[in-house]
Amino acid sequence: MLLVVYFCKLSIFIALLRFAVILAFDVRIEREAQEMADSLGVKIFSADIIYHLFDKFTAYREVSGESSN
Repeated sequence: MLLVVYFCKLSIFIALLRFAVILAFDVRIEREAQEMADSLGVKIFSADIIYHLFDKFTAYREVSGESSN
C-alpha cells in the first residue's frame, strides 16, 4: 500500500516496484498517471472520504486473498 499527497507518474513507479496498489485520498489523479497505472497493472483506489477509501481497499484485499497478518 502506498499513500501519496501529490499524485504523479513517480507514484506509479514506486507502487509498481513494491506494492502495485495505491490509495489516493482526497487527491486528483492525472489522466496520464491513471493511464500508466492501468497499463502497468497498478491498482489505484481513490476517494474523498477516508472511510470510503478504506472500505474499497478492504474489499479488494478480501477478494484478492490478501490477509491483514
